[in-house]
Parts: sequence; C-alpha cells; structure tokens
Amino acid sequence: MKPQTALFTLLITVAALNTLICPAQTPRISLYGYVEDSVTGERLIGATLSATTDQSKPVATTNAFGYFSLTAPHGSSLVLTCSYAGYESKTITIDPAGLKTVIVKLVPEVVQEDEVIVTSNENRIATNNIGQLKLSGSLVKKMPKFLGDNDPLKVMQTLPGITQGMEGTTGLIVRGGSPDQTLFLLDGIPVYNPTHLGGIFSPFNGDAIKDVSIYKGNFPARFGERLSSVVDLATKDGNMKKLAGEGSVGMLASKVLFEGPVQKDKSSFLISARRTYWDLLAAPIIGLTNTAEEKRKMGLYFYDINAKLNYILSPKDRLYASFFTSNDNYRFKTTTDLKNYDHFDENIARMGWQNISGSLRWNHVFSPRIFANTTVYATDYKIRTDYYNNALDKNVRTIEDGQYRSQVSDAGVKTDLEYRRSSLHALRFGAAASYKQFRPGSSSRKTTTDGTVTQTRATANGRQSSPELAVYAEDHLSISEQLNANAGLRASTFKAGATWYKSLEPRVSLNYTPIRNLRISAAYSQMNQYIHLLANNSVSLPTDIWVPATPQIQPLFSRQYSLGVNTSLTDNDVDLGVEAYYKTFKGVTEYLDGESYLSSSVKNWEQVVETGNGKAYGIELFLQKKFGRATGWASYTYSRSLRRFPTINNGKEFPFKYDRPHAFNLVFMYHFNQHWRFSANWVFQSGAPFTLPTSTYKVINPESYSPYISGEYISGRNAFRLLDYHRLDMGFTWSKKKRSFEKYWDFSFYNLYNRKNPVIYSFDQDFMRNAKVLKGTGIFPFMPSISYGFKF
Repeated sequence: MKPQTALFTLLITVAALNTLICPAQTPRISLYGYVEDSVTGERLIGATLSATTDQSKPVATTNAFGYFSLTAPHGSSLVLTCSYAGYESKTITIDPAGLKTVIVKLVPEVVQEDEVIVTSNENRIATNNIGQLKLSGSLVKKMPKFLGDNDPLKVMQTLPGITQGMEGTTGLIVRGGSPDQTLFLLDGIPVYNPTHLGGIFSPFNGDAIKDVSIYKGNFPARFGERLSSVVDLATKDGNMKKLAGEGSVGMLASKVLFEGPVQKDKSSFLISARRTYWDLLAAPIIGLTNTAEEKRKMGLYFYDINAKLNYILSPKDRLYASFFTSNDNYRFKTTTDLKNYDHFDENIARMGWQNISGSLRWNHVFSPRIFANTTVYATDYKIRTDYYNNALDKNVRTIEDGQYRSQVSDAGVKTDLEYRRSSLHALRFGAAASYKQFRPGSSSRKTTTDGTVTQTRATANGRQSSPELAVYAEDHLSISEQLNANAGLRASTFKAGATWYKSLEPRVSLNYTPIRNLRISAAYSQMNQYIHLLANNSVSLPTDIWVPATPQIQPLFSRQYSLGVNTSLTDNDVDLGVEAYYKTFKGVTEYLDGESYLSSSVKNWEQVVETGNGKAYGIELFLQKKFGRATGWASYTYSRSLRRFPTINNGKEFPFKYDRPHAFNLVFMYHFNQHWRFSANWVFQSGAPFTLPTSTYKVINPESYSPYISGEYISGRNAFRLLDYHRLDMGFTWSKKKRSFEKYWDFSFYNLYNRKNPVIYSFDQDFMRNAKVLKGTGIFPFMPSISYGFKF
C-alpha cells in the first residue's frame, strides 16, 4: 500500500470511529445563524464565532454565505462572541429556551479624523490552512493601481508560489503549473478566460468583489477539474438597507457600481460596469496621421458587467441570481487610394473574445446542523477573428474574406451539503454534473475576383461534447486540542468519445499546534483534469484553445506533497510562514515544433500536439505585518518547473516556459492620516526561459529562386533566459468623507524607475558589423496615471 493511501485510510478510519463510538455526553443545543454587516446587510465570509458556557467553548467560522452552526451544552444562557477583520467584535447573550435563527450584526470600525487604524486586520492575507490564502475586497483597493484600476489577480501575483506568466498578463502560474491548470470561479461559475486585452487586465471588477480564496495545492475535495490551483471569487450581495454606489473615472477607463434593496431587509440588487475608452482617445490621434492617399482607423476597447439579485424566502431559504459578461473588441482599418495608379486597397481586421455566464443558487437550512447550497450555472467563452481585403487594381477587383472561430461552453448543476456534528467534527459532501461542448477551431477563407468566386477553403475540428460527473466527501476532525485533520475523496468520470475516463482523487491534510502561535502542517493531494489548453507560445493572445481529453489524448494527472510551518511573532502583529512542495505531472501537452493554433484549425488538433510528463518543486517564505500605520508583506519563492516529451528536445528534460527559479515581492502600505494613504509594490523574478538558435548555416534551396537558404541550429529547448524582471509600482490616495459621500483622488506610478523588461527577443541585422544581433522588446515603460473616485 502506498504511504499516502495508508495515511488517508487511517484518517477515514479515525473519523468513522469518532462518528460511531460516541461517549456519553451532556445534553447539547444546536445554534445556527448568519453574520452580517449592520450597515449594508452584507453577509460576511470567514467571521469567527465562539459560544461560551460554564462547560465548554466551541468555535465556528462562517461559510461562503455567512452561515454558521454551533453546538454547546445546555445552560442558563449562551454567550456568543463574533469577530471579523475590519469590524468591531460583538458579544451577545442568548436564552437557549427561545433559541431561533440568530443574526449577528457587526459594526464596521470607524476611524475618527486624523486617526489611523491600528487594531484592524482587514489588510492582512489570511493563511489558516496549508496551501490556502484568503484576501478581502478592501485589501485589493489599497494596492497600487495599474492604469487607474485595482485588479485582484495582480494582488495574487504578489503572493508566494504565484507568479505572472509574462509582463502585463493576469494569468496565474501556481507552483510550476500553467494558466489552464487554475480554476477561476465567480460566484460558483467557471470562467474560462480571466483576461482582458490579451492579459493586461482581468475581467474581475475589484469594486464588486467581496472575498477571494486561493488554494495552491491542498484542495478541499469539493473542488476539482484542475491540477494546480483554485481561485474562488465571491461578489457582493447588494445593500439590503439603502441605495448606495461608487465609481471612478480614470485616464483610460471608467467604472460604476450601484446596489440597494428591492425590498428592504428582504432582497437586494447589485450591478457594476466598466469600460475603456481607448478607441475614443486613439481615433483623433490616428486621424492626424491620415493623408489623402492613406487613411487608418483603429478601435480597441473592453467592457465587463456584473449583476446580482438575492432574495430571502424564509429564515431557512435564500435565492441568488448572478450574471457576468466580459467583452473585448479590436478593429483596425486601412484604406489606400492611389487614383493616379488606378489602385484602391481596403483592409479590415477584427478580433474579439467574450465570456458570458449566469447562475442560480439556492441556500437551504435543513436543521441547525445541516446547510445545503445548490447551484445551476451556464458559461460560454468564444474567440472570433475576421479579415477582409477589398482591392481594385487596374479595374480588376479582388475580395478576400476570412474568419477564425473557437468556443467552449459549460453548463452544470452541483449540490453541496455541510453537516456539523459537533464543535470538533464537521462533514461536507456533494455531487456535480456538467455538460461541456468544445469547438476547438474552425477557419474559412474565400477569394472573389470580379464577382466570381475563385478560391474557397473551410476547415474545422468538429464539435465535441463531453459530460462529466463527480461526487465527493470531506471530513474535518479535531482529534485533540493540538491536532486536527481534514480528509477528503473525490470520484469523477468524463466521457471522451466512446471512452469513459474515471478518477479517484484523495486529499488529506494534518495541522499540529504543539504550542501557542506555532502550527506545523502536512498535506497530500491527487488531482485530475479532463480538459487541455493548447497555448500559443508567443506573447499572451486570446488564441489559446480549450480541448477535451480524447481516446488518444488522455487527461492530465498530478500528485502534490507539501509541508509547512506557520508562527506569529511580536504579539500576533507579524506572521511568518514557510511551505515546501513537490509535484508531479502526467499528460501535459505541448505544440510540436513549428505548430500553432493556426495548425490546429487546419489539421486535427491531436496531430499537432504531444503529451509528456513534468515535475515541479519549491520552497515559499511569507512574512506579513498586520497592524499599525505600516502594514504589508514580503514573499520569496524558489521553484523549478521541468517538462519531458518523447520527441521534443530529443526526449531530454528541459525548463518549462514558466520556470522562474527566484521570485520576490515586497508590498508596503502606510496610513499617514485620515486623508492620505501610500502603497508600494516591488517585484523581482528570474528571467523566463526561451529557445534561441546558437548558429546558422547555408543549405541548398530546393526552389529555384535562390541557390541557398539559411538554416538554424538549436542546441536545446528553453536553454536561454530573458533578463531578470523587476519593477517598482507606487501609489498615493487622498480621500475625504462628508456625511454619506466620500471622494478620492488616486495617483499611481507603474514601473517607477522605467525598467526595460524584455518579453520577446528577436534577431536583427546589424549592417555596420555585418552580423545578427539579439534585440529585446518590452511592453510597459514608466506609466503614471490619475483617477477620481466617489462613493455614497
């Protein structure tokens, strides 16, 4: 028996014995309810509660819907204490004889004029479990902004074990994985493309986000479908008390959010929207370069919309309806009119990509110990590119019209149940079913000469449909005051053509606290992923194609082992954490040499990729200061990520394209007073590996146009590295509140010392020296920005 299987079996056995063999206990009462913001009625995620009698002190934490459940011995009264970051702690006394649903209303901490928060921990990153991180929407807003916008994914990139792929991208590279190995959930809905403009922004509006949880390896069994990480984002529910709103106007984008009650204390709504206006700003500038013979037009913008409704049907039932869409559009048109030469040429290029999704969720409390949530969702992601050329040359008109399409759709239903048997033992179990449809890539091209079709070509990978089913169970058990365990098992199956793939995924973690403020943790997880992303090897563009496992291309599979130590220093003001991990991959895919997404739309995509294996390992350090005028954190990660394929690189192991051995982040925030706030972020990463020819040579040209052509000799895949990447971002925020209206000015500086960070290398000819030189190209120089915001 494998060690991890034996450990998992032992934990399940201990949990079962604990359930079946119950010593005599004094009569107990069960208490359940919700924790919410007293001003807005917003349910609070992760609030901690303790109920105190003369005999015991059980502890609980609110779930993703603000729900909690407690058990305590019968007594004359029950004293409940609740605390949450950024709120005043509250203690209430309850008479168990008349016990009903309890609503705990917490009051936000109020900072008086020229005072600074010194006790709130709303600026901290929670690290309660190994491989898991948690941050609030308020923290996202306090980080330096990129072009006037706050982005939750860019905050995540400052955390240990998480890096960006290339500069400007919002994709997450977690513990040696790739962007497709991260599952993004927005209110329980999978989001297949978490980027705007090829990765410069994420589609998640920071103003609408309430809570973010990141799982880097120790996945609870309720999560599946990806290998490396889960990013679980929860949006605000909407103000239950009064109409409220906020917005901002920046140099390149504006956004607005409105929320309020539909029926006070019964139902509420939230809607937020964001749009760039680069197309409006660029049009007059480009127009200045136009001439009578040549004219150009360009349009480039994105927008995203979040909407949410929720309705409290009864003390035991609540409904949520969520909608999300993000859309990117690019259009470029050039017109050349040379009347003296009887020549006219018009070129139009369009590119766009879109997410659209919705969900309906139902919460139900079966009993004070059993809470259920059922989610029905649908999501769709599509890419579209179009090309049109209209040429008139010496009275001969030629029209070329081409297009490319790719799409993935996902619809499903899932039910999750939480059963709190006692303050020391909790169970979670559930089931999920989804139906995925893939359109990996189709292209068409038509040429018309003087009204007659002279050439047509249409190619497509056929639509592929795949159902997926899963069930899971989790058992959280406090074995003693010092030791607790979490064991889970997920079973899933996926249909690929006539083949049904099946998988069992055990996950287990242990937390041991030998002394106060010291926690030692260990975890093992086994993951399966039934879908692949055929990623373009060039700069991040929306040309990556989602495809399912097939009888020829098997699912991805990984195992991860991790070990961690966490401690608190200086009266809980400073936290220090260290985690190490080792991870193996099977079934990872890579385009064959010379192939790309264009090949996959011409050929069957299975013919242009190869599958192989990989491994990743590393150590992560995280130091965090939580309280006072000055807060922030420092993170360092040493990691390696390697891949091996049968034919690529002659079958030898090579660094993965996201292999960045060293990554260091320093985040600093300082409250000068009630009006002024400062933030800074410094980033360092080792250069990304890339493939570079080491020499060139002449070969005989089989064509007759020239006697020789140049060939290139490549010594190894990803044998060279870009220069090390580093930059400094800084921001100042001035705010003032008068009655219920607050206004602020935000001044941000991206890449303050104008570091030139190349993301692409290419060869240029140096004619003076008659030699080729290597030229690096960066994306973002020093960029200042200013934005005005308001809130009421």
